[in-house]
Amino acid sequence: MSIGLVWDAENPSADEIQAFLNIVDTSLLQQDLFDDVVDSSSGSFPPKTMAEKKKRREMEETCELNLTAIVCYYGRHYSTFVVDRRTNEDWIYVEDSQIIEVGRWPDVVEKCVQSRRQPLLLIYAQVHCRPLDRRKAPRDTWHPTVTTLQPRTSADGDNRMVSRPASSSRPIKKTNQ
Repeated sequence: MSIGLVWDAENPSADEIQAFLNIVDTSLLQQDLFDDVVDSSSGSFPPKTMAEKKKRREMEETCELNLTAIVCYYGRHYSTFVVDRRTNEDWIYVEDSQIIEVGRWPDVVEKCVQSRRQPLLLIYAQVHCRPLDRRKAPRDTWHPTVTTLQPRTSADGDNRMVSRPASSSRPIKKTNQ
C-alpha cells in the first residue's frame, strides 16, 4: 500500500519535516485503515463455514503492514530510503548511484530532518509476504504507447498543454529483462 503526500510548502522547514515524521507509524494494521479486509485466499465472502470464519479471523489479525520505503524530494531531486530485507529493521539510503547504510528508523528521521528531505510517498508491505520469485516472472513486458504533453494555443490565445502520441503509436516491447 502506498500513501502519497502533498505538502503546503515547496520547501518545508526542518521542524515541519520532523513533526510529520514523528507521527508516521512504521507499522499499520489494515483493519485500522479499512472497513473490511478481504484476502482472495480467505474463502467466500462473507465466510460461510467455520473453517472460512477461522481463516478470515486469523488473516485479519495478521494483516500488518510495515513501512518499507520512503520516496523523498529535495531541490528537484528524488531519493529513497528502503528497508534492508536482510534485517527488516535497518534502512538503506539510495540516491543516484549512491547506496548508503543509514541505520534504524530514528536515523532515517534524523537524516531527513538534517538534509530537509521532504517525504512524498510512503510504501507499506505485508510483514509476512514472500518475495517475488523472479524466475516465474514474465520475460516479455509490453508498455503502453508513450504520450507527451505539448503546448497548444487556442483560438483565444490561451496556451494549454495537450496530450499527443509520441512519434510511434506502436507499443514498445522490451525482452529478456
